[in-house]
Amino acid sequence: MNAVLTKLHLISAYQSWLGNPHAAMNAVIVADAWKMTPLAVIFFLAALQSFDKTTYEAAMVDGAGAFRRFITLTLPNLKPTILIIIVMRTVEKFKAFDIFYLMTRGGPADGTKTLMYDTYLQAFTNLNFSEAATYAYLIALIVALLTLTYVKIMKRGSD
Repeated sequence: MNAVLTKLHLISAYQSWLGNPHAAMNAVIVADAWKMTPLAVIFFLAALQSFDKTTYEAAMVDGAGAFRRFITLTLPNLKPTILIIIVMRTVEKFKAFDIFYLMTRGGPADGTKTLMYDTYLQAFTNLNFSEAATYAYLIALIVALLTLTYVKIMKRGSD
């Protein structure tokens, strides 16, 4: 990563990406985005391929430009897909553990310590299973509430 950024003249010297608390969180976010972006792209591609092309052709004949077609046709048709991806990413973020554990183990200086990683530490390092279970129930409750909110938004949009 340092070599590429140096050759592009975006940085002048090599950096310890996982040694600085602020840079470590950014590095983990970039790695996670890199890991999950292909799934979102496949969902969007499938949604875009399922659109009726005659509607777009009719809009072009009526004189709608690319921006107008995107706002009035593409974006409303992508709304369910966008909401599904948001739900999936939200659930994935609340159970994010693997990438933080593998890349930084919560460090440096707890800069990448998340609720799931803290749950792991409470259960398997501190052997405080009751607190870990409480964290797990709290996470499940938050995810359930957010998912219900997203489902209500989707239902309201389809009515």
